[in-house]
Amino acid sequence: MQPARVIRGIRPWANVEVAQTEWQLADELVKDSHVLIGCVDGYRQRMYLESAARRFGLPYIDVGMDVTRLDDGQHAVAGQMILTLPGRPCMRCLGFLTQQRLEREENDYGDAGINPQVVWTNGTLASLAVGAFVRLLTPWFRYARDFEWLELDGDNQLVSRSRQPDYVLKGPCEHFAASDLGDPFFNLQKLRKAKEGQ
Repeated sequence: MQPARVIRGIRPWANVEVAQTEWQLADELVKDSHVLIGCVDGYRQRMYLESAARRFGLPYIDVGMDVTRLDDGQHAVAGQMILTLPGRPCMRCLGFLTQQRLEREENDYGDAGINPQVVWTNGTLASLAVGAFVRLLTPWFRYARDFEWLELDGDNQLVSRSRQPDYVLKGPCEHFAASDLGDPFFNLQKLRKAKEGQ
């Protein structure tokens, strides 16, 4: 089923814009978004998506999971949901995107075999991402954290805050300069007219 059809099946009045191309070639759709959500397999793709989010001044929510084959033949299922905000620590600051991971790039994605890794953990991670999205865009409750990194232990069905940033986070983001934030072609008049028309 195409995503647009699914969305309109739930909310027929929704305005859904679709571009069947690489996201880099559809940056007009990205620029006009409120939040960018990435569900990609590679670390380099995550880095590109977060860089685009910073360029356009958008929060970025990353969702990912992995199935790893253990020495005893069993499998371990784990994943993460990370929320980063413009001007706050990025995924490199938090210690998730490391040079070692970027260089390795291949994350043993095939450990579970050739079948797609669409398992129950994807639903859990997607729900965590929706929760982060709702906190950002609604007055559900006051959200004061600079970032959110939740880890999922799929084997034990546990979600916990990552301790990784405690060991590597040194302060404000050092990877994206304040002068690099935001879209240099942002049109405030267009935004005001769009809001007045709602």
